[in-house]
Amino acid sequence: MNIYKKNYLESLLPREPYLSKIQNVEIIISPFINHGNKFRYIDFENPINAHQFKPKYYLNSNNSLICYCATITIAKHVQKAWNLYSINFKPLKTKIKMNKKYLKTNTYDLYSPLIDILLANKTIHERVIMGKIESINAFLKMLIIKNDLNFSIPKLKNLYIELEKHRLKHNLLTVHNSQIFTDYLGKKNYEKLKLYFNINTTNSIWVGNYLGIENVTYKNKKFTIINLPWGQDLAFAITKKLLIKSKKIRKFIIVGGAGSVEDNLNVDDILIANSVQNEEGEKIEFNNQFLRILPTGKNITSPTGLFSKKIGGGRFLCVNSSLGHKKNFSQTNKNNGIKGFDMESYGILKAIKETKPKTKIFMIHYIMDLPLKGLELGATYYNKNFLNKLLSNFNRGKYFCFDFIFELI
Repeated sequence: MNIYKKNYLESLLPREPYLSKIQNVEIIISPFINHGNKFRYIDFENPINAHQFKPKYYLNSNNSLICYCATITIAKHVQKAWNLYSINFKPLKTKIKMNKKYLKTNTYDLYSPLIDILLANKTIHERVIMGKIESINAFLKMLIIKNDLNFSIPKLKNLYIELEKHRLKHNLLTVHNSQIFTDYLGKKNYEKLKLYFNINTTNSIWVGNYLGIENVTYKNKKFTIINLPWGQDLAFAITKKLLIKSKKIRKFIIVGGAGSVEDNLNVDDILIANSVQNEEGEKIEFNNQFLRILPTGKNITSPTGLFSKKIGGGRFLCVNSSLGHKKNFSQTNKNNGIKGFDMESYGILKAIKETKPKTKIFMIHYIMDLPLKGLELGATYYNKNFLNKLLSNFNRGKYFCFDFIFELI
């Protein structure tokens, strides 16, 4: 039972009584969720921290489930979750069927037309950030409150702790809550916040359910933000198409979450990769510009002085799925020199290497799980008690990363 964390598996599966009773699940791979409003949405057995790339379940008229997944990588991840849950926790009689027409779906071909639509007539700046648009917007609002509204730091910290806890309580994708902002800032200051934010930020554009883009300006520096996908295949497709379209890109910034096997780091500390390999052992060496800014092995305070984190780093292993590996997977990879794990970096770097290899790369991750310490994702980001403690601390790893990105790059 120690091999798999039930909380994480249940974050990929439908809630009871459907989890135990449903006999058939059909997985459909699609950039769109299109069920014609005929079917009923079914939430997850563990709805904590559900993000947009999680599978979506709908109950159809035959009392079976349709499961929408963005890519073949996610679909296979979900298939594994059903099988592992049945083997390790509760026997299930559910038949999982991948819709045949999607079995050989090529993610690049599937998403290319939609990425073209996303990028059409859109200005792409020389600085591109691939990260979560919602999280970056929350941080930019934080800077406006600090710099332009002259809000006190203690009140700013309390505001963002309240926003994050509200998101967790109601299982929301965004921390933005107009009532909480108004309560803390007052109506007049909240209107100023919206005004300043809208002046410096274009409305984010979304195509399908998963592709997003936004342009922002901070201290006269212009950035294009591409919403970070889930998985190497979609990350490769978006990056490749983006670099083919725009000749202006000079700096490519990657920011997201990762697992770590470093003994001296904690959840929400920072990892900086100097090379990445995939599960087939293919390696990409690259010059991570963050290594010039942030020395590993030290505690570093961010440029605004609001955040402080310990920095680690080294070689990353980019996996297609963290499920299904043997118990000693993390220890074995640590012995082989791996320091961190993620699911997108190899795809991004491969696209850069193939398309525009002279692009300056800035890659930084905040730690989401530490499997060798018994802190797998099921015990951290999909555990409500753990998240309550994490979100009660304003000193967040993701904000530390954003601070360096906007202040120094």
